Amino acid sequence: MPALPVVVGVLARIDTTRTREVSTALEAIHGVSVFEVPPPPAGGEVEGGRIGLLIEAEDLDAAHAVLRGQVDRTSGVLGTWPVAVESGDGFGAPSAVTQGPGA
Repeated sequence: MPALPVVVGVLARIDTTRTREVSTALEAIHGVSVFEVPPPPAGGEVEGGRIGLLIEAEDLDAAHAVLRGQVDRTSGVLGTWPVAVESGDGFGAPSAVTQGPGA
């Protein structure tokens, strides 16, 4: 059975002193798109900015490889959290991405 294409939505915290540099580096990764995320309500801000990412890949294994092997290793990325997964069969929990292949 062929793998279904997936799109993984990711929340990323980045170094606010390097926002443009980090966003540019992330956009250069094949299959990754960057978008702005509104700030949290007053009093909820923590160090590091927040941006959104969409990772488009051929399957969950490939999306996981991009997230853990490239996005997380980008200088200025402080942390990432998959928040949504959409595949050819609809939306699902991001646990398959956070736990990795074979989890």
